[in-house]
Amino acid sequence: HAQAGRFEQAVQEFRLMLARDPGFNRARLELALALQKAGDRQGAKYHYEQVLAADLPAPVIRNIYRQLGDIRERDPSARLTLELSSDSNPKQATHNRVVTIGGRDYVLNENSRAETVWGVAGTADLRWPLASDPSWFAHAYGELYEYPGRSLDSQYALTTLGKRFEWGRHHVSLEVGGHAYLRQGEKQYDGGTLSGSGFLRVSPQLALTGDVSLKTLTYPNLPY
Repeated sequence: HAQAGRFEQAVQEFRLMLARDPGFNRARLELALALQKAGDRQGAKYHYEQVLAADLPAPVIRNIYRQLGDIRERDPSARLTLELSSDSNPKQATHNRVVTIGGRDYVLNENSRAETVWGVAGTADLRWPLASDPSWFAHAYGELYEYPGRSLDSQYALTTLGKRFEWGRHHVSLEVGGHAYLRQGEKQYDGGTLSGSGFLRVSPQLALTGDVSLKTLTYPNLPY
C-alpha cells in the first residue's frame, strides 16, 4: 500500500503488525514513514523516537535523524528567551566624585556618575510553514532590550517569506523580507534582507552546512 501511495491503508496494516509484535522495529519504521507521508508528522515523530531506543545499524539511525529533521522543518516552531541584563556604565560617565574642568574642581552628584543598570532582554524566533505547501514558510525574529530610564532601550525586528528546495538528501532554503532597528523609540535604520542556507550530504559520514545573508540599511535624516 505504501509503495502505491495508499498511506492510510499502509498505516492500518503496520499497526496490526505492531499489535501482534510490539518489538517489530521494521514495522514501526515503516509505520513512521507512512504516517509522515500521510501528513501525521507528530505520529511519525513518536514512532521514530521509539525505534531509536533499539540497537540499530548506523545508516538506519542517520536516516531516522534525517526524517526527524525534515519533520522539524515542516512543523511550526517558536523559540523565546527572556533574561536579566546589566550594563555597568550605560551613560559612559566617570566613576570619580570630583572632576577637573578648566582648572576648576567640580563635585558630581550621584545621578551624574557611573552606575550599573539592570534591564530585561528578550528574543523571539518564529517559523510557520504554510499549510497548503510546507515548503513555503514565514519567519519572524525580534529582539527587545528594556532598561530603566530608556537609556539603552532598543528593538530589532526581521520578517521574511521563505522557500525550501529539496533534492534527494540535500536542501536549500531562501528567504526575502525586511528588517528595522529602533533605539529609545526612534528608528535608526530599516531595509531589505535576502538570505540562504543549505545542507549538502557529501557522504554517509559527512555533511556540509552553510548560510549567507545580505542586508540593506537605510538611515533616516536625523537632526543633530
